Amino acid sequence: MNMSLKDELLLALEDGRKIGETFVHYSFPEGPNKNKVAVISNKRTGKAGMLYYNDGLGDVTFYLISFQKWEWAEAEGFTSAEIVEKLGKQVFRRVDRKEFPYMLATAGDP
Repeated sequence: MNMSLKDELLLALEDGRKIGETFVHYSFPEGPNKNKVAVISNKRTGKAGMLYYNDGLGDVTFYLISFQKWEWAEAEGFTSAEIVEKLGKQVFRRVDRKEFPYMLATAGDP
């Protein structure tokens, strides 16, 4: 995993602990996203977010994942690749790094 991504992931997990939440993280040990993407979920709220490392900019961007919109798109017949490519901005909501753990801790779809 990219060091910038790993550092931000550890900070987000620690921020979750500070506000009394237990976040679970998933990383991708193989494939094209192994050094670019990490996912954090909060089982209590059923929410998840994504940390994305942008090679070109050298920074990490934070997103909340809208499962409601993802499920709608699947029901409409979109593939996972099409959801990301065509509906990405509707399914992945960019959030500020400081707000990220609080958004995962709040109930409701992003």
